[in-house]
Amino acid sequence: MKFAPCEKVQATAPPTVFLPADWRMDHGETSVRWLSAAGVLINCHGTNILIDPLLSVISDDPAIGETSEMLLTAPPILADEVGKVDGVLYTHADNDHLGPVTAAVLIQGGSPFHAPAGIILELKTMGLRDGQGFAHKPGDTFRIGCMEITVTPAFHPHQLSSPDFTDYYGPEDCCGFRISTPEGIIWVPGDSLLMNEHLEQKDIDLMFIDFSDNVWHFGLDCAIGLANVHETAELIAYHFGTFNGPDHNWCNADPEQARLRLRSPERLHVQAPGQKYIMGRKSQQDAAAASQ
Repeated sequence: MKFAPCEKVQATAPPTVFLPADWRMDHGETSVRWLSAAGVLINCHGTNILIDPLLSVISDDPAIGETSEMLLTAPPILADEVGKVDGVLYTHADNDHLGPVTAAVLIQGGSPFHAPAGIILELKTMGLRDGQGFAHKPGDTFRIGCMEITVTPAFHPHQLSSPDFTDYYGPEDCCGFRISTPEGIIWVPGDSLLMNEHLEQKDIDLMFIDFSDNVWHFGLDCAIGLANVHETAELIAYHFGTFNGPDHNWCNADPEQARLRLRSPERLHVQAPGQKYIMGRKSQQDAAAASQ
């Protein structure tokens, strides 16, 4: 693939680490990988879930993703290489989270889907079969393998910024996911304005954090504040370094701008797409990264 040059200053992710052949196997651990964009892969003792996967390209030269944005980096696996996983979870329906090409491929692979009710209805138009989709609202809890997943609230009504909007995301349309594993609690909050409920989360061990300075996201200052409230949580930067959008603040965050304002700044991990992070084994992260 031929990736877009950064003609203006924009933080890019480290070079992609493509998933190894045994990525879905049980290695006696819970591992986490950022998939580029807002995507996350969690392998909990051989149970695999994807959150907001965006794993398709529509052009190689130049590299263009399914959002029609030029790409700065490749996804670490393509949708048609995934096969069936134990769960595909969506936080909301924006196309940089719910990629329609990726979703259609994963539906055909037979994976079960978990998302707000409106997204399940949308997935049915893409071929989702009866019994393949499960609708959830904030506060719901469900299990996938040894993971207990709680749906956390989000509010992302970005359509209000358009003068001709006819509808906008309500609280029932967006969410995050708190995933309890044997090795600790992972939180993927999704796109959202900062809410009291985010500040009130407890015992987070690893949080995916978006430092986009966008009025419909946490915003840089509030994202730093949220990270500092959860001062013992490890942090993985996401929602950056994927799309060529130096003028689009929803996708051009620079995690290093936030680092020095964080309590214990060494908590912030700027991972490559596909790089493996092992829950509960902080001292082994550098060794794991070196082996990928």
